[in-house]
Amino acid sequence: MKKYYKHLKYIVFIYLIGHNYGVFAQTYCTVVSPIYRQSQLDSLKILYPTCENIEGLLLYFEGITSLESLSYLKRIRNIYVVSTNITSLKGLENVSIKNIQLINNKKMNSLDLFPKIENKGKVVLERLNIDTLPSIELDELEYLSLSSCANLTNVDKIKIGKGSLYIEFCDKLNVSKLCNKFSNIHLLRLSLHKGSLSKIKKMSINVVEVSKCQNIDDLTFLDSLVTSNSLTFIKNPSLQVCATEKVCQLIQQGSKFEIYDNAPGCNSFNEVKALCLSSNGLVSGTNITCYPNPSWDKINIYSDVEIKNIRLFDLAGNEKVLGTNTNGKKEIDTSTLSQGLYILQLTDLTSRIYIRKILKL
Repeated sequence: MKKYYKHLKYIVFIYLIGHNYGVFAQTYCTVVSPIYRQSQLDSLKILYPTCENIEGLLLYFEGITSLESLSYLKRIRNIYVVSTNITSLKGLENVSIKNIQLINNKKMNSLDLFPKIENKGKVVLERLNIDTLPSIELDELEYLSLSSCANLTNVDKIKIGKGSLYIEFCDKLNVSKLCNKFSNIHLLRLSLHKGSLSKIKKMSINVVEVSKCQNIDDLTFLDSLVTSNSLTFIKNPSLQVCATEKVCQLIQQGSKFEIYDNAPGCNSFNEVKALCLSSNGLVSGTNITCYPNPSWDKINIYSDVEIKNIRLFDLAGNEKVLGTNTNGKKEIDTSTLSQGLYILQLTDLTSRIYIRKILKL
């Protein structure tokens, strides 16, 4: 009995080591791919009779009309279904899939039989005639990419905790409703009209990108955003109001920005930062005069409140002049400054901030 017990200990030990290091993990078969004809697809079970898990499948062209012969499978790590004549995903509804790409399957008008997507998986839906996104409930999806889905409107079935969302050429989509389900959002080439992009309600989104969107003219839809690590606004021809209160707050918080090739007022990060600086802390009813402005070599500052601190910035946010002042007149030497626009920031004894724009000739 002791002999058998001794062997049993070794068996358990070997099993635990094998389990931890993947020795007994499920194996994936490598099958011949791409597959162009339905007969090839239907013969997979015959060609690979012991294989229930497949590493990758590329199903390509119009000869593929049905996926029902794949219903015997348990798992597919990567599957690409491109330019086929399938009308549904019947056959995959009980298959666990890590990454799936459905591209240009024009006869497919429903994703009701969508497969089970594994955590941290990838889903790409492109050029499909669908109006409703499939039911996906995950703690984390690496990304969902939607491109050229012209009829797509319903996103209620998607429930994602974390992940990246890419939307391109899907103009009927309720973008803000879908964005609230993801931690990173990328809006690309959307022809959304003014007012059609309602406020994003999510309080924190790690990455925000708005690129090549024809009719987005301001960023007020980000007003509910509290924090974001990275924001990108590029090549939006109508986008001219970037220096919103929320964007200015995020700049102050140190969020990373990439801004260029938009409309005037949002053409560069420096331009937006300068507008934020010039629009914050303005106090009315105070007589502050800067002359001559524009100036060649000096600027005189006169105020009817006592100014304790004077700071001068270029549009890149670099500080040029520091000074203190008492009631009366202050002269700043501008002869060494390069030509261009500068932001003059004055602080009074109560810490109120006054902003003036200075042009150096």
